[in-house]
Amino acid sequence: MQAERLRAVGYRRVSMRDQLDGHSLEAQEANMRAYAATHNWDFIGLYEDPGISAKKESHRPGLERLMADAQ
Repeated sequence: MQAERLRAVGYRRVSMRDQLDGHSLEAQEANMRAYAATHNWDFIGLYEDPGISAKKESHRPGLERLMADAQ
């Protein structure tokens, strides 16, 4: 019997739209997909909050959806 493959989702965020050098949304997604592939995981979804600060009081709808879906 073969083990079920793990499924993975990613969360990407930058606080300012001009953060591009190695931290762009595209670079973050590529890194997450590559990590999942090297572990033989199925990358099934992506959550994001572009241009939203990580301050404690910040409303981050993408992160909130991720946490709700994880429940």
